[in-house]
Amino acid sequence: MNFSAAMLNSPSSGIRRSEVPGLPKGWIREETPRFNPNQFGNGLAGLAATLSGVAGAVDVVYYSPRGQRVRNKAEMAKLLGDQYDLTPFDFQVTFID
Repeated sequence: MNFSAAMLNSPSSGIRRSEVPGLPKGWIREETPRFNPNQFGNGLAGLAATLSGVAGAVDVVYYSPRGQRVRNKAEMAKLLGDQYDLTPFDFQVTFID
């Protein structure tokens, strides 16, 4: 998977992508908001709140330069070995509303 600069962020879906400092060039961090229709009662209102960043949690996934999807530190360690310190990598982020 190859992300162009224009594809790094997708405001309409709430997905945010950024390059990853501390890893080789080409690694991308993707944050996707979770949608919980019960959290806000109304499905459309819940979706709007999710897209505006009010909803709470996001799922975090990293993509290697070859497009491999990495969902946790164990998968990242398999790809990178012990060359890099994986301590600062966070796969779960929550926003405070």
